Amino acid sequence: MNSTLMLDFERKDELEIGSLFKGQGREAQKAGMKIANTFKRPVLNRTEKDKGAYSEIIFHLKEK
Repeated sequence: MNSTLMLDFERKDELEIGSLFKGQGREAQKAGMKIANTFKRPVLNRTEKDKGAYSEIIFHLKEK
């Protein structure tokens, strides 16, 4: 499988919101949105070898 394809879909990493390679500076935070709510969700079923528990945070955004 080509490293640029996943499940026969072309990767479009550059379109990802908040992608890590864009950095964390002001320039990378230009969506014009504000955080309305945050939700902490435990991740229970993991496929990785590391079975350590963790949570992910989901942000509900609204326009400024």
